[in-house]
Amino acid sequence: MTAVDDAWRQRLQEPLEVIEKAKPSNNPTLEDIACLHELHARHEREAGRDERAEAAEERARRVRAQMRDAPPTRPVPPGLPVASR
Repeated sequence: MTAVDDAWRQRLQEPLEVIEKAKPSNNPTLEDIACLHELHARHEREAGRDERAEAAEERARRVRAQMRDAPPTRPVPPGLPVASR
């Protein structure tokens, strides 16, 4: 394997992992969806498509806001304090 192959493998690893986690069949979390939008924004910006990048960033912000407002996704074990809102 060459250094070029290693570089491409590393460059592709993150997007493939993000896409895999965000697949509906994998029951993605809001975090997974936000990461997908952020990845999309980064790729659009790298391609010089700033308007599309801004739209993807806005989608990521909305998902992150939804995460802040959503109740915890896992039940809190008995005996642990629950943060008040």
